[in-house]
Amino acid sequence: MERYSVRGLDGNEYGPATLDELAAWKKQGRVANESVVRVLSTGAQLRASDLLGDGLAAPPRLPSPAPAKSTNPPWLVPALLALGACACVFPFGLALVRGVETGGAAMRGSSEYQPARRVAGALVAITRGDGRVPDLRKTAELLERLKPYVSADVLRDAATMSFHDDLSGRDLSSIDMQSTWLLRTPPRNGQVAVCYLSGSCQMMSKEQADQLDSVPVAPRSSSVEI
Repeated sequence: MERYSVRGLDGNEYGPATLDELAAWKKQGRVANESVVRVLSTGAQLRASDLLGDGLAAPPRLPSPAPAKSTNPPWLVPALLALGACACVFPFGLALVRGVETGGAAMRGSSEYQPARRVAGALVAITRGDGRVPDLRKTAELLERLKPYVSADVLRDAATMSFHDDLSGRDLSSIDMQSTWLLRTPPRNGQVAVCYLSGSCQMMSKEQADQLDSVPVAPRSSSVEI
């Protein structure tokens, strides 16, 4: 039930009161036609005569006003929501397509690059622990030493890799680890993964990798940290 307050003839505000109570006050002369009535639920103000009529009897109750109808067509809101969804998804989709386009070459080499990097990391760990490069010429013994460091799948890949034979048994302190290559993978699509004694790896063409065979073991510089 709606409640009201009214500013009386004495200037004070009275309430809350129902519509029937306001009508009774008006009949008693406590509320004039020009008295200001405030609707407590909304704060709206109106004259007592607009709410109660000019006579003494209380007027029939007015129905609550119907909510304002939207002038927007019914399809507008769904259309805006769909447009917003497209705006959010489109940049992501475009970025994904561009990523596939630009990253295709790198992905083609990843199947070779990752095992090579893991094997190189294991060999570097063994070399640092011993202070010497293990014997890279004895494949069976080398794979046996790698077992604690790599998975079975990577171990199978290691059996197909080529290792720098000239490094076998070399003292670590005499080798430049950054520039001395350690292993290379078989060529695939003309690309070879090459890893260095430092543990870093890179993809290069088979022709570039073949040239590494003729590069002598680089001596360690005093500026290189081990």
